[in-house]
Amino acid sequence: MNSLKVIFISITTIFVFIAAPIFGQGCNVKITSPANGTHVDGQGLVSGIVNLPYSGYLWIFARKAGFNAWWPQGNGTAEVLGNDWEVLVHYGTKEDDGKFDVIALVVDEQTNLDLEKWSKNSKAENYPPIALPKSIDGCTFSRIRVQKNKD
Repeated sequence: MNSLKVIFISITTIFVFIAAPIFGQGCNVKITSPANGTHVDGQGLVSGIVNLPYSGYLWIFARKAGFNAWWPQGNGTAEVLGNDWEVLVHYGTKEDDGKFDVIALVVDEQTNLDLEKWSKNSKAENYPPIALPKSIDGCTFSRIRVQKNKD
């Protein structure tokens, strides 16, 4: 009887700490600051909370509203401490004002490698925009729209 308890506890532990995150259970992200509609300057911290799956990587993207491409922010994968994250976001160039979209999403390992490569090479290539990557199946994403003040 005791050996069955040990087996049950072992299987439950494996599921909770390994299998559940791999299959995306509890995979979600939320931007908590700034709030939707906030007026922002040329750059600022965007923060939130996330439950990452074992194979997930959090990235933050920004674009001028209405533009059909995005710029990865933070110079790499967002650093997550516990469930909290914070990334410096740039809202266009000095000349840009108006509405900007920010999105936080969780990507898989290959997409993370592609985005890391973009981050490494983007300065030399004048920061080309990219198509928004696909989020891991089963993961939520978070999106806000802010209003950039003229610099």
